[in-house]
Amino acid sequence: MYKIHSDSLLYKFLLFIPFVGIISNKLNSIFAYSVIVFFIAIMLFFKININQVTKSQVFFLALVLLNLYIVYIYQLLVYDSSSAYFIQFFGSQVFFFLLFFLFLTIDKFYTKYIHRIFEYVIYLLFFFVVIDFILLSNGMISSQLMYKPQAWSYHTKPLGLFGQFSINTTYAVVFYLLYLSFQKVISIKKNILLFLLVTFIIILEDSGTGYIVYLFLLFTIFYRSSFFRFLIIPIAIVAMFYIIQNNLIVKLSAEYLAYLYDYFIEIFKITYIDNIHNVFDFLFGINGNYNFPIDFGPMFMIAKVGFLYFFSYSLMIAYMIYKSPDRYFRMAIISLVIANIHYPALFYPIMNLILPILLVYLLNIRQERKVLYEKNIICN
Repeated sequence: MYKIHSDSLLYKFLLFIPFVGIISNKLNSIFAYSVIVFFIAIMLFFKININQVTKSQVFFLALVLLNLYIVYIYQLLVYDSSSAYFIQFFGSQVFFFLLFFLFLTIDKFYTKYIHRIFEYVIYLLFFFVVIDFILLSNGMISSQLMYKPQAWSYHTKPLGLFGQFSINTTYAVVFYLLYLSFQKVISIKKNILLFLLVTFIIILEDSGTGYIVYLFLLFTIFYRSSFFRFLIIPIAIVAMFYIIQNNLIVKLSAEYLAYLYDYFIEIFKITYIDNIHNVFDFLFGINGNYNFPIDFGPMFMIAKVGFLYFFSYSLMIAYMIYKSPDRYFRMAIISLVIANIHYPALFYPIMNLILPILLVYLLNIRQERKVLYEKNIICN
């Protein structure tokens, strides 16, 4: 039988995943998700070396999956509404985490491939944002690969690789931070090049969320510098207040922030609270037939799959932040959480794979870091 190397298979699969959105938009989602199903089928068929998994971890996963099943049954019986799409949207990470834990031996993946994936996505993000910026500047809005006529509010900025400027900028920052955490050999020139590409992405996208996570990136990189802490940070804070007060950047203006606050209160009171009829709605989600806006990630998640799943998922994210091996890894997860407050940055297809991979790494961090040290590829 032909031997499939799990680390190489996963690497090749991740090279494809960034294009799922484009393929779904320009062709159809059936082909894109057929590739994902095919990949899963290969892993299940060959059952590549089973990893160790503790009873407590299996028990926690079982409870989470049971919770999602109850959400589906509850909304189907009470509201005659199928929540299958949102269970898939918010629950895919649990499935992939279980899959990676049981069917993949990916210790080599961390040392050989994972930093390449982060670098690869940054290059892709930069390329597509620049191309779409040029198209947009020349009035060729509809030529963008992620163009959707109905998404009229997105027509003023480059749609880029993922079709949403908050996602493009957040992922640029997050993948750069993860690259710094996992880079095999420290290369100052490459680090500077990738940093400049991320900076250009932030500037061209002009996203409020992007500016916020970019500030966290700067703090993470330069926090040890006295010059940065005692001069640049105070200047940045003063500049931020000036920008907000004088409405220099629309998405960071006082007017826009006030609008977001009023919009949030409206959604919370009218769209969410008024549609909760009992404690089960709170725990397992409100009427799935109701068109709930996506603008505030945590509230959107609670509305669709309930507070119980939101709480369980939050525990996993908190664990990842707590167990982070370095400041780059920690800030990458925090940046995702911050971006997710506005838009579900935690749940795009590529992140549904990356986060389970990172979680498996953290749960085996002692063994993995021992391997990394032995190969002399961790540089403090």
